[in-house]
Amino acid sequence: MIQKSDIEGIICQDIIEQYQQEFDLLNDDSLLQEFNKLQKSNFLKNILRSFYVYILEEGDEIVIESIVQDSKKNINQIRKEFNAFTKNKKLNQATLLSFMKSKRFSKIFYYYLSYYSLDWIMKGSIQDVQTHVLCITHLKRCFHSEDLINSIRIYKKHI
Repeated sequence: MIQKSDIEGIICQDIIEQYQQEFDLLNDDSLLQEFNKLQKSNFLKNILRSFYVYILEEGDEIVIESIVQDSKKNINQIRKEFNAFTKNKKLNQATLLSFMKSKRFSKIFYYYLSYYSLDWIMKGSIQDVQTHVLCITHLKRCFHSEDLINSIRIYKKHI
């Protein structure tokens, strides 16, 4: 017998896939324009927070170990390095850029965005699915375009 939650999951998955296809069809400029219209900070914080949880608690340990360049490191060592790397960092655009440019963690972050982030949306209580999918699509595209990475604004405090 099909449960109500199963139907909701299928519908949510279909909606996510529809948004993803829609955003994948946009060229870089159009995607950037849509991305810039958003109040991104909370969406980016949500995505970064889910990545933290993925690395530190839920991530597929074998995949994470295989992605890290130094294959001699086990998951516990990788998690310790990740904790050290993220210590005293806030969930913001600067942290996002440090993940994207990191030799140690950029591949894991890209893998997470490509394969696990949409599952996170389906499991979670995300209200604005479309915006999160747009952010994820944009972030994945940034890995292939230096211009898109450079377009991410970092806000600095003025004293």
